[in-house]
Amino acid sequence: MLTNDSELIKWARKGSREGVSVGQLITLLELTGSESVAALSAGSTSHAVNYRQKLDRLEKALGIGRLTRRVGNATQPSELGRRIAGEVRLLLLELSRKSNATSQETTWVFGAGDTWLQSVVIPTLARWPKAGAAARWQVANLRTHALCDAIREGRVHFGLLRVADLADEVGLDQVRIFPGVGQCVVMSGCPAVGSLREAISWATKTGHPLIQQGSSWAAFREILADAMADKALVNLEPSVICETHPQAAGSVMNGRGWAMVPSIVARNIEPSRATVWQVTRSKGEDDVALVVCRRVLEKLSGGADAANALKLEIGLTISGVKR
Repeated sequence: MLTNDSELIKWARKGSREGVSVGQLITLLELTGSESVAALSAGSTSHAVNYRQKLDRLEKALGIGRLTRRVGNATQPSELGRRIAGEVRLLLLELSRKSNATSQETTWVFGAGDTWLQSVVIPTLARWPKAGAAARWQVANLRTHALCDAIREGRVHFGLLRVADLADEVGLDQVRIFPGVGQCVVMSGCPAVGSLREAISWATKTGHPLIQQGSSWAAFREILADAMADKALVNLEPSVICETHPQAAGSVMNGRGWAMVPSIVARNIEPSRATVWQVTRSKGEDDVALVVCRRVLEKLSGGADAANALKLEIGLTISGVKR
């Protein structure tokens, strides 16, 4: 490992690394936002040629591997290219912090899955005090691996993720861990019954449609089968598969059917729209964490203050104290 400036400079001067320019680095950063050279050049052949030349020169100068890859006829950033672009972004953030750019209004980006965005993140951000040059907010719906990469690279500043999904992710800091939420069954059109067991029995016997978010159904089905002590439920399959839990709950309330959703999605459902039963679990519930990359936030004015405020406000939203 290189431990001091003289060793770093000696390494950088090997080969042709002195040929690296800020313009080349910016082109790589622009490529990661446009996904392909064709999209970046907006149909201009001359611009496309210029961009490819810059990227080729940067790749040769760095000498660390391929920064782009070919996918069909498209030139896209490679995994290595995305990581180098993330470091360029951090460099520019540091430079902007020293310039007048810090006097401008900051836009913070908060990433999470759609369920957490709709149920916790957006309601929390909607309460954010707006005064003077206070930050604006933007949200991003991303899957776990993509979200972790985006946080490390500075494209997303805050994330809400399952603690279990962070086991193999490096370079991320958990600001606060929140207790995991349970699950509820939401059902419309069910006759008056005294228990969830009776409601599920009625729904399965009558073919009352199960409307379910697809990717979590296997785990939810196991939870439901354990709670009901009914092995037959292990083979239960949805009639309609949705992309998100709010979609499933909304479909039940606006039509007919039933769904199993996180309790944080079901907690505000009015009895007149659907019946809600809490599912009892014998296993521990999944905790979630507010996640940041400290090396990104320290380059942005107000980053630490925003993180400290969020760990309190998100907790209040999850607990139902604030809406």
